[in-house]
Amino acid sequence: MKMVMLGKSEIVNVLALFGVEGIVVEDKDKLCVEVERLKKDKEIGVILISETLADSCRKYMDNLTSEKILPIVIELPDDFSKKDEEAGSELKRLMSYDLWRK
Repeated sequence: MKMVMLGKSEIVNVLALFGVEGIVVEDKDKLCVEVERLKKDKEIGVILISETLADSCRKYMDNLTSEKILPIVIELPDDFSKKDEEAGSELKRLMSYDLWRK
């Protein structure tokens, strides 16, 4: 079974370094078309979708994940830097220590 990533070029390119096939998708209309095409492919076992793209069509995504077992649909965060900063500031507040200082 194959794994396919749908999302912005940055995350598609990163996962391509690890051998994951990817399709650059920038809007929700193209996402729906690509997901429907991939659902018909019996070789696809996992579809990875960037979180912000999935959020742009939440109702479709919720219906998709409740439809059937395969392919498995997994949402991946596509902006790690912002979350790292938020986590770092919260840890700093809790521990009174700046983990990200340079």
